[in-house]
Amino acid sequence: MASPSFGLFQDGVRIDKLWTEAHKRALADYYAQRPFMHRRFLLEDGQGVLWHDREGKRATLWNFAERELELSGPVRDETTGRTLAQAAKYKLEAKHTYAFGGAGLPTQLGV
Repeated sequence: MASPSFGLFQDGVRIDKLWTEAHKRALADYYAQRPFMHRRFLLEDGQGVLWHDREGKRATLWNFAERELELSGPVRDETTGRTLAQAAKYKLEAKHTYAFGGAGLPTQLGV
């Protein structure tokens, strides 16, 4: 939820022509997850941003670094569209978006 700090053209070329597949994937994730992004929590470790939906039943994690975390299940990798097998800790990939739920959604992770 930040305003873009770039123009629509760079050196005379439209920016969407310059975007990599990673840029396009992040934008697709954003549009798919936007309806669930009501309240934002910046993670203290700087490795992600956590959002809660309006009802407080679903969390969306924008994960920036490869790491392992405890998350209340079920956990779904929204970037790949796969539900992860239940585990005590989940191995999360950098630049992926994850959805999970459960009673009492956290406002911090891994602290």
